[in-house]
Amino acid sequence: RGYDILDVAETCEFEEIAYLLVHEKLPSRSELAAYKKRLQTLRGLPAPLKTALEQLPKSAHPMAALRTAFSSRNGRCGPR
Repeated sequence: RGYDILDVAETCEFEEIAYLLVHEKLPSRSELAAYKKRLQTLRGLPAPLKTALEQLPKSAHPMAALRTAFSSRNGRCGPR
C-alpha cells in the first residue's frame, strides 16, 4: 500500500494495519475508533458454542479447542 513495513510495524497498532489492508489507507483517529468498535462487535460467540468451549478442560490443547468449535458448528466454517 506504499508504506515501508518497518515504519508501520514500529508505529501502528494491529487494527491500523488491518484497516490499511482493507481500505488502502491509514485511518484517521475517528476512523480507527469506529473500526475498533466494529471489530469488537464481531468477536462474540454464539451462546451454545461458548458453553461447549467452557466445558473443555483448561488443559485442553488450543488446536483441540478449535477443532471442537468447528465441529460444534455442524461443519460450517462461515457465519450462521
